[in-house]
Amino acid sequence: MPLAILAQITSLLEKESVVQAALEALIAPTLAEDGCFKYDLHTDNDMTKVA
Repeated sequence: MPLAILAQITSLLEKESVVQAALEALIAPTLAEDGCFKYDLHTDNDMTKVA
């Protein structure tokens, strides 16, 4: 039975690039796991940035 996991991660403004890079680094190893057939990383471009 397929399992879908959805996560929402919010970073501090000054850490956005660090968090983005860390999440992107997870794509290849996650896709290499047995049984993983899809891994999508999405960014909400309409998020209001709060300082």
